[in-house]
Amino acid sequence: MLAGRATGTSATKHACANRVRCSRVAAFRAHYAGSQPSLKVRAQRVEASAPVASADAQPSRRDVLLALGAAVLAVRPAPAQAANEIKLPQEYRQLVKRLSEDLGKSIEAEGSGASEAEVRRQADPAKDAVREFVRKWRDNPRVNTDATHAEIKEALNELGEFYLTYGQRTPLTAPVREGVLGHLRAAREALRE
Repeated sequence: MLAGRATGTSATKHACANRVRCSRVAAFRAHYAGSQPSLKVRAQRVEASAPVASADAQPSRRDVLLALGAAVLAVRPAPAQAANEIKLPQEYRQLVKRLSEDLGKSIEAEGSGASEAEVRRQADPAKDAVREFVRKWRDNPRVNTDATHAEIKEALNELGEFYLTYGQRTPLTAPVREGVLGHLRAAREALRE
């Protein structure tokens, strides 16, 4: 069967693989042969181009697809690299600056022990900026690969998780406050670059 190569179970294994492949091609041909003549020709080409199992077997379709996927990922720039090439819209830049400053002031006022009324008064401009960010820019492909976008979303997620867990009137804990302020600072610094 495989002259000079494998004998015994190895040869039987390759023969079984060929039978399975041949039966698949035959089933394909039988299914489509009468209905579409162009597929009949394709079935003959598939059968003719099907590799014969040997010790020097060609890579499987899965191996080829994995290699192609890896090559595409290697060539495609990482999101951080793509963000440096993006020209951010001026409206977005102004919003990020306004949101990070207003929200930062509100959080710092709460941390310094200001009254709830004072904190809410300072938070009003930040609420409008947050609403605008969520409505216009949250899923906008023009900015969603930028570092500022990631930092603002992370800050808002931390705030949202905290308030969802502990309620809207609960003062922020020191670690959450520092984490949110850190994300807001990082967003402002990323705008400067």
